[in-house]
Amino acid sequence: MVIEIEFIRLAEQRRRALGLTIEQFATRVEISDRIYQYYLIGAAQPTLGTAMRIAAVLQIDLNALRDMQTPDEFGNYHKPGKEEKEEAVASLK
Repeated sequence: MVIEIEFIRLAEQRRRALGLTIEQFATRVEISDRIYQYYLIGAAQPTLGTAMRIAAVLQIDLNALRDMQTPDEFGNYHKPGKEEKEEAVASLK
């Protein structure tokens, strides 16, 4: 599992479940709808501050998301490759 992919996947599921349009959601998070769409296609990643606002608006526990992933023997977390990101983006559609 990769945190940034799972976070956006979870955020998109929550946004839809709450019945928010991308525009409504982006306004509440204080970002542009275009930036959120960049997150959805994997062209950009939210900053920590933006991720925290997304989590607050959607009531997502960032700590629980982090705890779902385990680091390697050096304490590093997996960084997704291009194919992995493309697969994750395709799953959002």
